[in-house]
Amino acid sequence: MSTDNKKKQAAVGLILGLVGGAVILAIAAAAYFFIWPKFKGGEQKETEQVAETASEASEKEETEAESMTAEEYVDSIKYLKDGSWVGYLEKSGKEEWEMSYRIDGLQDVDCYLAAFPYDFDGDGVEEVLLVDRDENRQLKLAMMTFPDGKPTEAGTFFTGLTISDCLSNGDACDVQDVYLFTDGEGKTRIGLETSGCEGFRADGTRIGFEALSFEDGKFVSLGTASYEGSDGENTGVTDKIEELIGVPVNWTELFTRRHRVYDYVADYRDIFSVITDCTIKTDGDREEYWAWSESGQEPFEISNIHAGPQGAKEQIKASDYDFGGAYIDYIKEAEKGDEYGKPDGYDIFYVSFDAAPLLYVRGNSTAAGDRLVSFKDGKLTELYCYNYGVSYDPVGGVFADRGGHMDEYYDDIYTLEDGAFKKIASGTYGAEDNANVQFDEAGEPIYQYFWEEKPVTKEEYEAALQKVYNTEMACEPTVQSADDVIEVIEQYYR
Repeated sequence: MSTDNKKKQAAVGLILGLVGGAVILAIAAAAYFFIWPKFKGGEQKETEQVAETASEASEKEETEAESMTAEEYVDSIKYLKDGSWVGYLEKSGKEEWEMSYRIDGLQDVDCYLAAFPYDFDGDGVEEVLLVDRDENRQLKLAMMTFPDGKPTEAGTFFTGLTISDCLSNGDACDVQDVYLFTDGEGKTRIGLETSGCEGFRADGTRIGFEALSFEDGKFVSLGTASYEGSDGENTGVTDKIEELIGVPVNWTELFTRRHRVYDYVADYRDIFSVITDCTIKTDGDREEYWAWSESGQEPFEISNIHAGPQGAKEQIKASDYDFGGAYIDYIKEAEKGDEYGKPDGYDIFYVSFDAAPLLYVRGNSTAAGDRLVSFKDGKLTELYCYNYGVSYDPVGGVFADRGGHMDEYYDDIYTLEDGAFKKIASGTYGAEDNANVQFDEAGEPIYQYFWEEKPVTKEEYEAALQKVYNTEMACEPTVQSADDVIEVIEQYYR
């Protein structure tokens, strides 16, 4: 090919290449300026819609997760159904005044002590009352409300009730209660009560009561009443309590621990209660304690703490409130007896707060014996007991018939079941031949012991008895005249 032809072909190729490049550039430009923006805009819009839908779904899921009723909220949280712990002495320093005592186990509970759903403010919607405690073991109330189905804390209240360690005040036992009741005007109230039994170290009694309402989204204290002392003087305590609960209260009953404030209120419903029992420790622990201190004071331990609620206590049936009239008729009939058959006196006391109290009848001789009378569904039931042998444990809800003579003795332990006396344990002990009693080297009679009809040692017998009946906490009936007991029944129990 000639040189001229080659130059012509090269020129044509260059021109075609330039034209083709221009076309490609034009197509690219058109795609960039006209097609891509539409495609890009459409894809961006779709992406935004997907993101928005996902966000709405997440919010909806979150809303559904938070929306719940009071009952559903209670089911979703951790709270204490019941519990029992043992406490013990713990020395924190060398000097006596530096010693401290703690409850072992309770501080490790990582949940609420109680959760109680109820319409506290009467607006037709249930709230949930939570019972908790702070670092000082003081009980704290918190009320959860549910606006739009979302759990919201509406308010808190520190009760002033501290789960006691016994040794700080030397009491035989402490009882702290949070409960629901109806006052004299028919309004729902929250009751707070603390009670100290007769002290081991000091002759004293502690009573504290406070009534609360929950209204306008907050707790309101309606008033308090308290007593702490040993003189037994009622310095306006019962007047304050009567004003708050709406019914008269017997000061002697409260001071002697035979009844609590909640015995007098209507529609009692247990929200939370803790009972701290203190018992003497073993000889080894006693010696160790004395090595710490020269005070000579006895060491104690916390034997049990019962936390709840263990189920709301059942209210006494309306028909069972008729026990007052039935007991009065029983006493009047017994008083018709001659000088040998007429009782020495009477008493009335509770062994179970979800049943009518018992009537105690003190016989005038060992042969006559004593009697306990129960009331249920309009019927009276009698239990014959040994003379002077009746006692009861108001905390444990049990009572005992303990008696015998001439080196033959027994312990029968009972509880109330649907108004009937139910024996739950029994033991006997005495000389093998009470006509020929043998004695040991210390001059003590040699007895044989049987628990539930099986032979045991004296130590085993006493341990078995204490397991079902706390003799240290037991109370004996207070014998009163027929007129006095009838007056008490007519004033407080009819």
